Amino acid sequence: MQLWATFQNKAADKLDETVKKDGKPKIILWTSELTAYSKVKEFLDPNRYIIEVWEESNDRQIIHLLNDGYQVIVSNIDVLYFNYGYVKFVK
Repeated sequence: MQLWATFQNKAADKLDETVKKDGKPKIILWTSELTAYSKVKEFLDPNRYIIEVWEESNDRQIIHLLNDGYQVIVSNIDVLYFNYGYVKFVK
């Protein structure tokens, strides 16, 4: 996890060098092990990262991320994954 976080944060630094504007741009990350609420605060700054949650709408991770100060985009798989509705992967 530390290696992944180091890579992610170094990529953010490169973005900063490229953009060269006042302040640091926000970065959107899909949910992953790195953004799991048991780990995210250790590795990713809530002032820097927006987490796009791609889980079921009742997933507790959404509340945990919001409580930890992250901005969240909710793209819940049980409602907004339109192309999977045809094969009934989602209830």
